[in-house]
Amino acid sequence: MLPESVKTSRAKVLYVHRDARDVCVSFYHFSRMLNIYKYRGSFADFRENFMRGKILHSPYREHVQGYLEHSDTVLCLTYEQMHQDRGSVVRKVADFLGVSLSDADVDDIAKNTSFEVMKANPDTNFRQWEDNGLVSGTEEGTFMRKGVVGDWRNYFTEEESEAFLKWRNEEFAPLN
Repeated sequence: MLPESVKTSRAKVLYVHRDARDVCVSFYHFSRMLNIYKYRGSFADFRENFMRGKILHSPYREHVQGYLEHSDTVLCLTYEQMHQDRGSVVRKVADFLGVSLSDADVDDIAKNTSFEVMKANPDTNFRQWEDNGLVSGTEEGTFMRKGVVGDWRNYFTEEESEAFLKWRNEEFAPLN
């Protein structure tokens, strides 16, 4: 799903992906938040539709594949990497972009890109969506919800997680 204009240009793209179970949970809340979607079904139904490619921006594999296939112009990062060691990710991004950063610059960028700081910043938290009527303005309507790794554990049973991982592994096998 990488736009053609990006494929044919020399633009550099940062693509962040994460555990597909967390993607599913996050997109479930996003779909409930946006007034244009107004998804009100169960998470179980959403998960099944996610796996079948029956939701917006799906199938998931095609979305990820479009970015992974352009490794010369796309830097793929994981949310888990960013969560674990933001400083090394900042350095990786700087290297990819050909930018020199001092240790102080890296520390400053890492601090200002923390979930907590970005959630409080009106330039990054999408609170203006409430003013424009795009979101409900409730807890469901918070664009930046939790910012944690592994929240899927609150939504998937062990059996559901195993089935989801089996699906993901089959879906992504052609990319390996």
